[in-house]
Amino acid sequence: MQGEELDCAGEEHLRSLMPQMMLNTRIAQSLGKEIRRAAAQKMRYRAAMRGRMPLEDVVIELRKLVRLLCKTLVPVRPRSEFARSLGEQLQVRGTELAAGRQRRWLWLMVGSLLSLLGVATALLLRRRNGRLQTGKPVGVM
Repeated sequence: MQGEELDCAGEEHLRSLMPQMMLNTRIAQSLGKEIRRAAAQKMRYRAAMRGRMPLEDVVIELRKLVRLLCKTLVPVRPRSEFARSLGEQLQVRGTELAAGRQRRWLWLMVGSLLSLLGVATALLLRRRNGRLQTGKPVGVM
């Protein structure tokens, strides 16, 4: 049920962003054209160089691409209801994980204590009987 509420809240949020996304399609299209142009330009450059692209050129092109992406991408802020419900869900999940870790730790300790008890019992029985199953005295190997 909570998942359905999150889906509905997410869909409503996306619908509210649709006008912004429509404006950004032109920018995205120009970004795509710019990337294709830069790629074609670099392919010609590589064919002319017949080798590796200098690091400085790679850095310059990457900086151009980052600038274009910064102009194109618009930060999205979630609604306060969504952020609050997400925070609550994360807290519940964290509590469940912590409880699971505590249970595993408890079973590990119980198993370790039982193992130690079994070894101590075996040693006591061996000492009480004074002999191993081989028939030799305990001190003789």
